[in-house]
Formats: sequence, structure tokens, C-alpha cells
Amino acid sequence: MNANVAANCLVAIQNIDFGTKGVLNANVDATGSVTATCTPGTTYTISLNGGTTNSAPMARKMSRGAETVTYALYKDVARSQPWGDAASPGSTVAGTGNGAAQVLTVYGRVPPQDTPNPGTYTDTVVVTLTY
Repeated sequence: MNANVAANCLVAIQNIDFGTKGVLNANVDATGSVTATCTPGTTYTISLNGGTTNSAPMARKMSRGAETVTYALYKDVARSQPWGDAASPGSTVAGTGNGAAQVLTVYGRVPPQDTPNPGTYTDTVVVTLTY
């Protein structure tokens, strides 16, 4: 008998929910996560696209009809390193699998901005894990 274990990765996502806010006159921070489970020694890169509006990493937009709320996603708790895609050099996250789940926190921020009409604003960001 023999078995061949191929390089492989699985990815799981925890959504970011900024909650319910009124006037957007201060930063609103929230977190989510991307969990990568890769075979030992498998190197990987995780990128996040610009969302449904194809925005730049620092200017993603949640929308409700024609109205939007600008937000950004970051790699660090200080929210100084944008998490983007391969089109934005240095904005992806890289790692090496160890066979166990590796949880990577996604730090979100809605900056102060003109407040749109009340309602639920949403966006969909595609997470790509390349190995």
C-alpha cells in the first residue's frame, strides 16, 4: 500500500459586520477572519479583491442601491497596511502551511464620511488563496 499526499489548501471565511451606526463621524472598526489550512510546507498567498464596485483596497464600497459607504480592509491591527490583491504590490498576505488551520484576522474600518440614508449596506469581497 501507499498514499500520495498532494499540496493542497482549504480556505474558510468569517464575515465582517460593522454593526448598526448612526452618523458616520468617527472610525467604525470591526474584524473578520480568513482561515487557511494547507499541507505542511505549502506556501500560499491570500488576496482580497476590491469588492463588487471593483474599488481600490483603500476605497471599497458597501452599497444600497446607488448610495454607498466607503470602507477598507487591513492586514494589521493599526489599520495601516491595506489588504488587497496582486494588482497592489505588497498588499497580499503570504504564509506556509503546517497542516493545521491558520487564522488570519482581517481588520475592517469605515472612516468618517458623509452619512447616507438609513438602511443595510453590503459588499461582497472575493478571497483568493493561491498555492
